[in-house]
Amino acid sequence: MESELVINNANCVRGHAAVYSCKITYLCDDENNNAVINTVESSQLTLMVDRGFVGNPICQIFGDPHVITFDQKIYSFQGECTYLLAMDATSGGWFVYGKFVRCGVDGTCLESITVYVDGYAVELLRGWVINQNGRKLMIKEGQRLYPDDTMSLYYDGYEIFLELHSPQIQITWDGLMNVKIEIASRQKTLGLCGNNNDDPHDDFMTYYGNVEENANDFGHLQAVDRSGSCLKPPQITSFTGDTTGARAHCEKVLMSGLFRYTSEYLEQQATRRGSAHELYRSDKLLEMCIFDVMAQMGIGALSPECYAGYNYVSICKRLGICIPEGGSLRPGA
Repeated sequence: MESELVINNANCVRGHAAVYSCKITYLCDDENNNAVINTVESSQLTLMVDRGFVGNPICQIFGDPHVITFDQKIYSFQGECTYLLAMDATSGGWFVYGKFVRCGVDGTCLESITVYVDGYAVELLRGWVINQNGRKLMIKEGQRLYPDDTMSLYYDGYEIFLELHSPQIQITWDGLMNVKIEIASRQKTLGLCGNNNDDPHDDFMTYYGNVEENANDFGHLQAVDRSGSCLKPPQITSFTGDTTGARAHCEKVLMSGLFRYTSEYLEQQATRRGSAHELYRSDKLLEMCIFDVMAQMGIGALSPECYAGYNYVSICKRLGICIPEGGSLRPGA
């Protein structure tokens, strides 16, 4: 559907992780450009509340790894090692590490996330498996683990939410190769996710206060490599081959239907509000998708363009945009 949806009424009930399941009544145009009113139930739609595009700092790492820092800097880093993603740079109270492994032919991607806080060490593995101190657990949909004053873990059937209570931090793992780290403050941090000071220009700051200019140099400095076995990856910013086929695959997903409408909406909001969220328009993610296709990055039958579409839905939900599950909204659905 190409035209803008106008929501007339919404009756919402808050669920886990600030997700509101709603019954939405909205106005849209049918195939003959006639205005019609339609209603969707919570089984068809999950709504994230639009907080005016102003929310907590969030870092996201996905694909062949692409990084969106807490301060909205976007870069790619194709390392193959365990790296520091984020940490408490003031007191060392918590750490988040990510293991990057070979994915496909020329790509790398996240395989697991490990969180250390107050004596806990919890690893989130592919397939929604939890590893606590060498003991692997399969978590069931709706199950909550470790509900205490330090942390809690919840699985909603799609993603695992690991919540640290002091300070308030939420780590969201999709069970494949996508992590989001949300902090409820501008606490000073270090790692691939940047320093969280609301300035993207110095996000490549090292432990010693130096600011690297090159993403590859900065990324390699975040390696957890006591044996010295992790090699600095080659600096790859583009591919010299023909990208026509890769572009066609990615455009089929990211530049069609609801994705294109959402991209245009984000651009309008960025222009009107002076927001940095124009970075999340689908044409920006299109560049990353083409990169991943050219690198032949993938896990099994999961194609880069399919995963790019999944990530775009995830990003849009976090920005407060209604994304229907499984496709576009149509009159009479």
